[in-house]
Amino acid sequence: MVNLHDFSQPLQPFSPQSFDGGDTRLASFEPAFAAALAAPAAEPAPFVAPLPDEAAATVVNLHDFIRFWQNPARAWLADRLALRVAYRDEAQPAREPFAMERDASHALRRQLVEAMLHRKPSAPVRQRVAAAGLLPTGELGQAWLQEEGRASARLAGRLPRALGEETLPPQPVHLDIAGFTLVGELYGLRPEGRLDFIVGKLNAAQRVALWLSHLILCAARPAGVVPHSACYDDAGSTLLNEEIDAAGLLAPWLVRWKQGQAQPLPFFGRTSWAYAEALAKAPENREKALAAAWQKWEPNFILGDGIAQKDEPAIALAFRHQSPLEDPLFVQLAETLLLPLAERLQGGEA
Repeated sequence: MVNLHDFSQPLQPFSPQSFDGGDTRLASFEPAFAAALAAPAAEPAPFVAPLPDEAAATVVNLHDFIRFWQNPARAWLADRLALRVAYRDEAQPAREPFAMERDASHALRRQLVEAMLHRKPSAPVRQRVAAAGLLPTGELGQAWLQEEGRASARLAGRLPRALGEETLPPQPVHLDIAGFTLVGELYGLRPEGRLDFIVGKLNAAQRVALWLSHLILCAARPAGVVPHSACYDDAGSTLLNEEIDAAGLLAPWLVRWKQGQAQPLPFFGRTSWAYAEALAKAPENREKALAAAWQKWEPNFILGDGIAQKDEPAIALAFRHQSPLEDPLFVQLAETLLLPLAERLQGGEA
């Protein structure tokens, strides 16, 4: 009699137990499973090979162009593969909030600062936030609201008066550069130039957008607008002056944009900027610059809810089983595209 307590059938028909000869009762005779189990382990392949070139687009919308460079891996997945990778902060909260979410906090402060700049009452903004359920409940929520108000007042107090004035109508752009035609409209311009403010600290994607918008402004030179850009944040300000050869500085961004339609580019906001910034400070020390990049790509220590750049969902997928910082293209992109900006900001942002 067979003792069923001593017999356990594998759940899967391709279980190694069915082909190792250890128990004849489990033996399988399926040749496809046997061949697969006998084959050597395969090395994991990269996520994808370069895609075939599309019919080369030469007309580029400037807003799509800037959006692409804020996160090339995410843009490539979305635009070429129709894949949208969810981020961690898109998950539903698992518990009652005891603090404002970062995005909600930044949105509230921006509205408060704009109300102060335009000399409008802030009470309606506070009421809308409370009604939307974005605040912690009870006295804690009121305390957060008061702190956001104080932080907003500090930022508003440092901003130029021009930010309280109405902006000019959208200015059309039509630039022929390096075989491409960059078209669209520039928004948010004033006679003093392109002025804006950021709640918090200017991040890598915002820095790229600021630089590209500034170069487009300088190349287009709309009438009645000084070719000057400034972005203010909680840490200070970033000021950019006129670029005489703005079209020449834009050209490599457009050429690499075309390359980025066929393959994910090893261009990563924080990591590439760390390399360019370190190289601007020590032009002869590329090893130090690369070490600074590795600290952003795969840091030794991560604070709070931070995330290593290599673990950002879109980047982790597009560069799976690769080491993109070892690709010479990583250094080429950082030096060609970001080093000019890092050199202009050398000595710290204003």
